[in-house]
Amino acid sequence: MASTKIRSPDPRSAQAVTSLLKISEALFAERGIDNVSLREIATAAGSKNNNAVQYHFGSKEDLLVAIFRQRVEQMEDRRAEMIAIADEAGLMGDLPTLLEIVCLPHLDLTDEDGRHPYPSFLLQYTRRSWRVGDGNWAGAGAIGPHLQRTTIAMRETLAPLRTDVARMRSQLCTFMFLDALIRWDQVEADAREAHSIFVVDALSAAQAALVAGRNDPPRKISPFRALFPMLAL
Repeated sequence: MASTKIRSPDPRSAQAVTSLLKISEALFAERGIDNVSLREIATAAGSKNNNAVQYHFGSKEDLLVAIFRQRVEQMEDRRAEMIAIADEAGLMGDLPTLLEIVCLPHLDLTDEDGRHPYPSFLLQYTRRSWRVGDGNWAGAGAIGPHLQRTTIAMRETLAPLRTDVARMRSQLCTFMFLDALIRWDQVEADAREAHSIFVVDALSAAQAALVAGRNDPPRKISPFRALFPMLAL
């Protein structure tokens, strides 16, 4: 009886996918999703196949989802670490803490120049693909259980706000932070650390917006200062 050979995954294919995701995110962030063709992405990735993106992902929409999924997954370990800290401190019902769990892992996602292309991509992607009332951010519960746990805790803590209103408020506060991160990246690299107050102040403003109309006792300090030293500013 002839044995059936099991093919090992082709590492070249995995490398191609990684390269296409990285380059497409950067191009979308810089020029806009609608202004970049799949052919341009393939060329920028050094592929001799103009249809490389279609081969690996299918359509442009499928590529967008793949970028989103990859980035959510990459932030999961950091969010798990932050949730463990928040759980131990009894802060999983504290809105400023929950917003930090959503926002701060984006600081880890940098390119070779220390910049953050993903926030620019994400803001475009949300405007294009998410609608008011969407209950599941492109399947984040399946690919990002720690993100899902945090966003659910945020909506429950925002009660008695309607669920869709609470979801919209939390998203808009997150977007405030992401926009500040984009603007921070525009500062010259050697001066960026000195201007990190831009990001910290935007986070504080977003946290204030998140708790607007509530009488929650103020949290004294962030439990995540050891993970993100800029919070000490």
